Amino acid sequence: MSQLRTVADRIIDAVHCTPGCQLDDLSLSLPELSWNQVFLEVDRLSRTGQVRMTAMGEGTYTIWLPNEEKSTPCEAPMPYSIRPVRRSPVQCSVTYHVGLFQGQGTVWNLSLNGWKLSGDLPLRVGETCSLTVNLPNEESICVAAAIVRWAQGQEYGLETLVVEKQTNSRLEHLITRLE
Repeated sequence: MSQLRTVADRIIDAVHCTPGCQLDDLSLSLPELSWNQVFLEVDRLSRTGQVRMTAMGEGTYTIWLPNEEKSTPCEAPMPYSIRPVRRSPVQCSVTYHVGLFQGQGTVWNLSLNGWKLSGDLPLRVGETCSLTVNLPNEESICVAAAIVRWAQGQEYGLETLVVEKQTNSRLEHLITRLE
């Protein structure tokens, strides 16, 4: 028999694994809950001291657990599925385009479905961009479209939306070598 977890438990677990997350990112990480449910529970948890909210300006808040404000993200898998495949660590340069703007950065991990990168051009959750990634010991690959799923400072999680079959095959080969 599965144990039902409260909304508060799910939020606290998610914040533990991604300290300093923003409310919209937290809501996206809990797809079984509406944004309003997450907001109301975070508000209640902050009033009881179970989470802390830090104003980042213009209605943007980051959410922390008490005593975890300087910790790093949790490496343990979350109790619900956000990411269907494991990401492989890499460190390679990336150029990304959002509209007419271009950013430079570093890809820190990748999978067939997504990327973690940091960069100099700010991205917002829900924004789409194209990527040109210089893979280790490989030539560049192009991802026609990826969507920003989370943003934390200058770090971003992107989900691949459009990629050519040949590029996908090259990524599969690289990931197999990295494992």
